[in-house]
Amino acid sequence: MIKDDIIEELEQIPEAKLVELYDLIHYFRLGLLTEQDSKIDQTLCLQTRRHDRFQ
Repeated sequence: MIKDDIIEELEQIPEAKLVELYDLIHYFRLGLLTEQDSKIDQTLCLQTRRHDRFQ
């Protein structure tokens, strides 16, 4: 499983570099959440526009 592979790789990283790796992973994840929110906002915007046209 990919999570197991990631954990194996993490175990090979020196302790002094883990803070940098954490920051990378954390901000990557936040970017994904922002991307999802953006898609949701776009979908709602399109639905609202369609709704407005037909009223």
